[in-house]
Amino acid sequence: EAQDAWALYEQDLAQRIPINPDERDLARSLVWLQMGHLAAQQTPPLPGGRSLPFGDTDKCAIDPVKCFRRSVRLAPQHLEAHEALITYLFLSEKKSQVVQAARRLLTHFPDHPRALSVLADDAFRHDQLEEAVALQSRALQSRLHDETLQARLDIYELALSRLRAQQGRFDEARQLLNDRLAQGDGEDRCNI
Repeated sequence: EAQDAWALYEQDLAQRIPINPDERDLARSLVWLQMGHLAAQQTPPLPGGRSLPFGDTDKCAIDPVKCFRRSVRLAPQHLEAHEALITYLFLSEKKSQVVQAARRLLTHFPDHPRALSVLADDAFRHDQLEEAVALQSRALQSRLHDETLQARLDIYELALSRLRAQQGRFDEARQLLNDRLAQGDGEDRCNI
């Protein structure tokens, strides 16, 4: 019932309610975001797009991903819509779609730490270690005291230094390791 009411309100916004076009698109985006949250409550994201074993009797007829994407399309400057889409896709373990959503988010919010971290992780998975380090460093710049972001950067830099050593570029590998040691307090640096 709530979905039907929100859908009717969205139609009214699109056709009947007299407001300026920019405000209309943002209002419609907020409605689609709300519809996406309601659909996500009814159809929680399951890893890998799996379904529940007892069938679809309680499944919502509206796809949360479509709602979140529509919200982003209507108002790309609305950060919450991007974040809701990325979160739902991430929890559904749809990695390629998460990466695409993160790239779209960065076109409007170029320093968004979560989107940068998603792209860094993707680069790391594809053995693009220099890109992973650069993206994760950018993500860390806006959240200097975030231990999770720092830990991921450590992993990426260690992998890059290992690669440099395997390539016979020992001075570069040593420099990367020394830089890592200089940034920490020593306790959490035993792996280096």
